[in-house]
Amino acid sequence: MRYLTTKETAQYLGVSIPTLARWRKNKTSPPYFKKGGIIRYRQDDLDDWATAHMR
Repeated sequence: MRYLTTKETAQYLGVSIPTLARWRKNKTSPPYFKKGGIIRYRQDDLDDWATAHMR
């Protein structure tokens, strides 16, 4: 299982870091967790989230 940083997640999804922050604030972001104040995203969760949000 791979865990990505916010920067890696933004690159993976093709969005900006501020967009991820806005999504977290609005509670529309992919699932994430904080460990030691650092936000991490599971790559599997990102794939599931992206599939669910395809138009």
